Amino acid sequence: KIELWVEIHELNDNGEYSPVEVTNRNEVLTGGIYQLRQGQQRRVNVRVKPVQNSGTLPIICQSIVNVAIGSVTVRSRLQRPLDSYQEEDLTVLREKWSEALGRRRQYLDQQIQMLIKKEEKNEQERERELSLVHQWVSLTEERNAVLVPAPGSGIPGAPASWEPPSGMEPHVPVLFLNLNGDDLSAQNTNDELSIAGINSILSKEHGHKFYT
Repeated sequence: KIELWVEIHELNDNGEYSPVEVTNRNEVLTGGIYQLRQGQQRRVNVRVKPVQNSGTLPIICQSIVNVAIGSVTVRSRLQRPLDSYQEEDLTVLREKWSEALGRRRQYLDQQIQMLIKKEEKNEQERERELSLVHQWVSLTEERNAVLVPAPGSGIPGAPASWEPPSGMEPHVPVLFLNLNGDDLSAQNTNDELSIAGINSILSKEHGHKFYT
């Protein structure tokens, strides 16, 4: 996992830029409300922080190349509050995961049918048949867990069951890197670097209203 923190800095009485206060409300899902003062010069401070012990694949964040701000939306208290959660990459991940499980299930079905049709089996073949059946059952359970993950299970898309730190959103979106399983390289064959989450569009987001 990685954490993305955004601070808005304003000039204080000493002429220095300092973070503005952020207030928390239970009905606000974005992590808090920036307390901005009218007419102040501002800077945006963005940092990315890898979370330790949150997975087996280390993520190294070298630099932030670009930051875009815009698409301001006015919301009333009667409307559903907005946050940065999206399921674009999660949908792709689930599709690819389900495809892999489908191929594995097809292989298990073929192997099980071959052993079932065999009239005389030795001890090794009976043990293999039992092992294949257990794998088939586990595969079905895994497929169900992928589509409907239990809260706090750690499976991508699982409902949040934690107390986020102050200023952090409760829902954790998924960024699918789609790396090659052999050498962890990008899947594309051309020289262009694939960008994770480039197709992830947030609710009420309009690309032409952003400023870099």
